[in-house]
Amino acid sequence: MSKFMLTMGLLLGSLASLGTVAQAGEVQGRANAMRISAVAYAAYYQGEQVYILWNGNWYPGEILAVYNGRGTYKVHYDGYGSEWDEEVGPDRLSPQ
Repeated sequence: MSKFMLTMGLLLGSLASLGTVAQAGEVQGRANAMRISAVAYAAYYQGEQVYILWNGNWYPGEILAVYNGRGTYKVHYDGYGSEWDEEVGPDRLSPQ
């Protein structure tokens, strides 16, 4: 059994045991929505070179940390000191 299938099985079991949904189709739909949300957070990875939107302009930089729980990233702007590092959402990032 793949890691994904095991994870989905545990997730589906957890949702069903909570009694939050009545039909299996609803459980599967919610599980898929949760999986898609998790994938959306993981769009960029630590160390990846990106462009960062700041004040209407795009600047080259790097992802320093990924905060999956918040769906944000800590970024560093190339050529600038660490005092300019900040936490941004995916809407301010673009791949290089």
